[in-house]
Amino acid sequence: MYDAFATSAACVQLPGWFYSAWAIAGLAPFVKAELTPEQRRAGVEPDVRPIAAGEVSLRAITHHLAEGVLSPAAEILSPQQVAVGVSGGGSILGHGTRMTMEAHPGFVVVRTDTHPVCATATIPSVDQ
Repeated sequence: MYDAFATSAACVQLPGWFYSAWAIAGLAPFVKAELTPEQRRAGVEPDVRPIAAGEVSLRAITHHLAEGVLSPAAEILSPQQVAVGVSGGGSILGHGTRMTMEAHPGFVVVRTDTHPVCATATIPSVDQ
């Protein structure tokens, strides 16, 4: 049953509202320093650091899909790429693209998908 859900989710077969809700990260307030008893009695609010935590099944599904193709993709694309097979490469690519776009407002980012994976793959078949 979960395989069917994961396949539908990866192939964008669920309603659009589902993906908006699914992508929202929850914020957890982590207290930076414990309050003294006097501060608590005085009603002082603790200093907190909000930590964003993404939805677990979304991360599990994308990790599972990427896991099977990471090594072969790195062999093919290295060293001309930065995001596949490079530790932290996805973040480097994402932040680098954003910073480049901010520095060069006339630039355009074009994303193409010439062969959608969902036409040929399901979560169980990726395991094989």
